[in-house]
This record gives sequence, C-alpha cells and structure tokens, in this order.
Amino acid sequence: MTRVAQTTILATGSALALMTGALGDHAHAEGKLDASYTISFARIRVGDISASGVFGESEYAISARGRAGGIMKVLVDGEASFATHGTIKDGYPVPTTFTSKIVSDAETSGVTMVLDEGSVKELAATVPPPKSDRVPVTQTIVKVSSIH
Repeated sequence: MTRVAQTTILATGSALALMTGALGDHAHAEGKLDASYTISFARIRVGDISASGVFGESEYAISARGRAGGIMKVLVDGEASFATHGTIKDGYPVPTTFTSKIVSDAETSGVTMVLDEGSVKELAATVPPPKSDRVPVTQTIVKVSSIH
C-alpha cells in the first residue's frame, strides 16, 4: 500500500474517531454533524476528507470518505470510506455494523463486520488478487507466522 493511501486511511479513520469523540461521555440529544477537511503537506493539497454523523435517541450512524487529490492524484489515485451504525444504550454508542472500502491503484479491498454487544459476530473481507510479483498469503503461511 502506498504512503498516500496509508495517509488517506489514517486521516479518514481519525475523522471517524473525532466524530465518535464528539459524542462525549454520553450521547444525549439528536443531531447531525457534517465536516469536510483538506489534507495538505507544506501547503500543497494532497487530499480531502468528508465525514458525517447522525445521532438519534436510540440509533446513530457515522460515515467518512477520504480521497487523494490535488498534485498527488498525478502520482497515485486512492480513496477510502468507512461507515458504522449502531444503537445508543445507556447513553453510550454501541456499534452493530462497520464497513470499510479502500481503493488504491486499481486495487479494491473491504471489510464488513456485524457486531453484537461489542463482539464481532460476522466478518467478511475482500482483498485484491495477488500480483505476479507478490507471494499470496495462504493458511500455511499464516500458521507458520503465528508460531513466532
């Protein structure tokens, strides 16, 4: 994964974390929050992030999307999106679903989770097919790696 894609993912995740943090210690009221950010290095635009949160009495939804842009788009084209939905229980957000999608250099990967009381009940991940210059990850490699 390229440095720009990693930066986009980190920035998008940070926006999600900030929006979740906006709930504070407790979720008290209904409302909506929309935020847009420009990512820049040395005053040169390299990407954008937009995030949205909708909070109700008993449910919430948060989503964020980040994209490499500006001068960086010449070198790499990347995009990431994240979304979570859940309920408000005893004043605290409890996620029920989480999805992410990352598109970079014509590769797409994604994760979908279904949660129940904070535990992952279902997990699905899609990864790009291995390139000819890479070694595909197999169950054997994973088992050998986990022995260390």
